[in-house]
Amino acid sequence: KFTVTLDLNGGELLSGNAVLENISGGSTIELPEAQKTGYIFLGLYTSLDNRGIKFSDTDVVTSSITLYAKYSALDNFY
Repeated sequence: KFTVTLDLNGGELLSGNAVLENISGGSTIELPEAQKTGYIFLGLYTSLDNRGIKFSDTDVVTSSITLYAKYSALDNFY
């Protein structure tokens, strides 16, 4: 069994938990949506740098992992 930890990078989840425990190897997970004021949520990635790949609902969990939320700043946010 594995653990998936979500690093929300200053944001918050719309629902669900930031730590998903007891995930069976080879299974997929339902990825939650996150929000951050003044930003658009782009998804959850394997790292915060540009080398990280976007994790999707079809990717399987093969080990414990931390996924990082990425956002894009909204233009003209008031």
